Amino acid sequence: MNNITIGVTGHRYIKANKIPTIEHQVTACLSEIICKHPDATIILQSPLAVGADQLVAWLAIQEGMKLHVPLPMPLADYLQDFNEEESKGIKELLSHASKIWVPSEKNLGRPNGYVMVGCYIAQTSDYILALWDGKNEKEKEFPGGTGHIVKLIKQQGIFPYLYPNNKQPVLYHILAPREFSI
Repeated sequence: MNNITIGVTGHRYIKANKIPTIEHQVTACLSEIICKHPDATIILQSPLAVGADQLVAWLAIQEGMKLHVPLPMPLADYLQDFNEEESKGIKELLSHASKIWVPSEKNLGRPNGYVMVGCYIAQTSDYILALWDGKNEKEKEFPGGTGHIVKLIKQQGIFPYLYPNNKQPVLYHILAPREFSI
């Protein structure tokens, strides 16, 4: 039996009134992938940040997928990027994870850690679900953010080191407007 890996990248704060539509679209994408690979073990990779990461993780768990959690930095440091309620959501999802990956480089720093985990997900996934508003104008302020990672995936010719085996993931873009502008 082979493994099929789905990665997720997306905004942390999605407009609340759009979440039911987005959940429906994510579920449709997950179902399509399941149908394409009926004999595969399907794994979702998500860093479990609030918003898109957690939304997709819960839906994948409901579909019976395995959850792998690549973190951009050690967990204690990562949780500092979230408030107490958001941290509880991460910890709850971690209890469902069959694998947790933390970078061996302990001092990457926040921007580099986020870039590294986004590249790791892009490199090791067969599919990417990008819950994103499609806007890139602020991507330089957020290395490793959704816009940055989608750009890296789409421009494999510019970033061939991302795909050493010429295996680029299939990208599903699900429009996910932000709750507020950045």
